[in-house]
Amino acid sequence: MIQRRKTGIFVVIASVCVLWEGLFRLGLINPIRFSHPLGVLQTLADPSFLTGFFRAMLLQMAFISLSGGSIGMILGGLVSVSNWLALSVLRILRIGLWFPLLIFWAFPTWPPREGFWHEAFLWVLIVGLTSVTLSAAYQYISFRLHLRLNWRAAMLQAARPIFLQAFFISLISQIWISPHGWNWFDLGGTNGVAVGYTALILLIIVLFSINFIFHYNFEEAARLRGTFVVMEVTYQRWSSFFGAAFLVAVCTGLWQIYGNKLNRYSLVGSPVEILQAGYRLIISGTGKEDLYGLVWIDTGVSLLEILFGLMVGAFTAGFVYYGLYRNARFRASTLPLIPLTYVVPLVGSVFWLAWVGAFGGPLRTTIGIALITFFPLLQTLVGLKNQDPLCRIFMAVDEALPFAFVAMIFGEAVNTTVGLGFFILSARSDSLISEATAAALMAFGLLVLFSSTIRLIVKRFYFNPKKLTMESPPGLITSTNRATS
Repeated sequence: MIQRRKTGIFVVIASVCVLWEGLFRLGLINPIRFSHPLGVLQTLADPSFLTGFFRAMLLQMAFISLSGGSIGMILGGLVSVSNWLALSVLRILRIGLWFPLLIFWAFPTWPPREGFWHEAFLWVLIVGLTSVTLSAAYQYISFRLHLRLNWRAAMLQAARPIFLQAFFISLISQIWISPHGWNWFDLGGTNGVAVGYTALILLIIVLFSINFIFHYNFEEAARLRGTFVVMEVTYQRWSSFFGAAFLVAVCTGLWQIYGNKLNRYSLVGSPVEILQAGYRLIISGTGKEDLYGLVWIDTGVSLLEILFGLMVGAFTAGFVYYGLYRNARFRASTLPLIPLTYVVPLVGSVFWLAWVGAFGGPLRTTIGIALITFFPLLQTLVGLKNQDPLCRIFMAVDEALPFAFVAMIFGEAVNTTVGLGFFILSARSDSLISEATAAALMAFGLLVLFSSTIRLIVKRFYFNPKKLTMESPPGLITSTNRATS
């Protein structure tokens, strides 16, 4: 049976390639939008493309995952000695781990200056290392606090999410070090759109390898994430809120005190200067002709992109969720492919740019948001399948929001001339670093506001701490026991 299935797959692939070649010969396929079947092989034969993939993508991913993961777990172990401190830090890190990935767009250190490309690499490594460290601490504390795992089991369980975060950051950051990195998003070169196909194949191989090494099971991991979400929402206390506020105030104070020293290396001002710049953006704008008068216009465009992108992503995730539990054949054919939809569809947003040409910049960004938020939306729907449908939708949107904001800024940086992400890049290019930082902080603040509001609503109407037990769903017990053994 297995041999017959393999033969059938080979026949299908061969037939598609033959049909593809025939359509090219007949001139029925636009080579600008669709690659020739041999285009992937030609791209793989390009030394600069492979060098960028191995040196800029994989090496960066390995370095920040191993280094940041180790530092984050050590910090998580130190924090875990106190339940109050652990809950407070966990409350910050849930959204705070995305802070470096959003704020770096405002930094004046990219793209690389002529002869100073190593400076951009250094800053990308620092930002990636910081983000992975925060992610590792969040994952480690979550497993220790919510599942009561010992330190070794918590490290094993947190390893895969750490690698995935490093995978995401390494993929996004290639635009920051272009043209010296892996230019997977550049479809206008010698091999054209074949670059996108080749990048898609290589990323799927990397993601499949990570899932294979850690014996990943989508439904089991979704139930695990669903348990964490329920516990985070249900057992939040005012004590952890005040603890988180205190830690944020301490970090802001240190930033204000040492802001002048940091300004020498990053040109980023102190919190007071950024607050003043943000006030000017809201009240009077930047005064630059190439930027809109008020930042709210761009913010409104970006929020509409996020809203419609989440709607499209949620509709698609809902359709797949329905098929998984209503049709056995659909489930058997789709379930193995779902893990490969994490972050990799971001490449599809660049394909969309090539397919639709110059039409509809905000539309292209919206499609990119829908593609990248599909996985967290579906994972949450599956992980909370025993909850009320409206509750599942709320929490799925909450889990997808960080991906949506990152995709929004990335999309506006690549293929549009309007929106908050474009405003940040334009202000940075005009040397308005404080204004660019203020706009990036505004994006992060909106992310925190929306996520916190959703969780307050869900906590108020759906989760009662007195009725919820600390027991994990049956599927998690097997995972926990295996991790502990």
